[in-house]
Amino acid sequence: MAEHSSNNVVPLHGDDRILDEASRWLVKLDNGLSQQDVTALKLWLRTPVHQDTFLEVAALWDKMEVLSKLAEIVPAPRSQRSVMRPVAIAASFLCVALLGWLGLSAWQPPSQSIATVQFENALSTKVGEMRELILSDGSKLTLNTNTQVAVTYTDHQRLIELKQGELHIEVAKDNRRPLSVIADGQIIQAVGTAFNVEWVNNTLDLLVTEGRVRVAQQSAPITSLRESVDVRLPGNSLSVSQGHRTTLSEPVKTVRRVDEAELNAGVSWQTGKLIFRGESLADVVREVSRYTTLSIELGDASLANIQVAGLFNANDIDGLLAALADNFPLRYEHTSPHTVIIQSL
Repeated sequence: MAEHSSNNVVPLHGDDRILDEASRWLVKLDNGLSQQDVTALKLWLRTPVHQDTFLEVAALWDKMEVLSKLAEIVPAPRSQRSVMRPVAIAASFLCVALLGWLGLSAWQPPSQSIATVQFENALSTKVGEMRELILSDGSKLTLNTNTQVAVTYTDHQRLIELKQGELHIEVAKDNRRPLSVIADGQIIQAVGTAFNVEWVNNTLDLLVTEGRVRVAQQSAPITSLRESVDVRLPGNSLSVSQGHRTTLSEPVKTVRRVDEAELNAGVSWQTGKLIFRGESLADVVREVSRYTTLSIELGDASLANIQVAGLFNANDIDGLLAALADNFPLRYEHTSPHTVIIQSL
């Protein structure tokens, strides 16, 4: 396998639905297709944009070699596609075709001291945007509003650095390669589980929705972790199991159990909903502000401690403000195209 530099980031250009379909097909192709799958994949690939996106995702995941398994299914790239995609994709496809023709294998043993990078990419969302992605191992990664992550997969481990924002990950089980989320100097590690990590306003919150994770202090720079062949956390690391949460940014970490309502509220953003269960209006304004470029301000300090409960659409800020005005003694005013002030009546 060819070596890849840390700058090997391939942008994706398709829409989210087609990208998700292409990702799922690639995972299936890598794991083996049934005859029914083969028929369905042939039908799906009849659409040119599906072919383009499929090859683009394969190049991103460094999975072009799997196409040689079903060369009769995957059409050769049309000549005009070279204008639309990076030259590297066409070159990778040609390389696979030549290897298949010569009967050679692309596999080379990994280095004994430095892990071989198999996949690396930077992913992000804009304010008010949410993204759902299927990673090369089959893990499902969902990014909330205004989030930035760096994903690095090597032959020994899976690393996701959360630089800002919030993510939820459903980890595909791989006992050989634990998956680690790194944020604010903490390492959250799992083999096959699901959990939510939120890093907003210098607070790092962990909510485990399935299975169990381990947490430890990050002891080496992220660059060293990428090159390491083993970052498994010790057995005495902090353990957090399903239905529990903890604030990792606190010096003394307290793990507490949450009820089903709090668990659902913690991941409701994945469906575009915001659930409040008695939070103060000040906290509600801080949370809602993550989903809009509007500056929402409390013009009256006496409003800060009003308790708010309800379910709101994250992309309907005006509807949320109207609901607050209908239920509490307050009003709101757009003082400029980018500013809203909430005042007492």
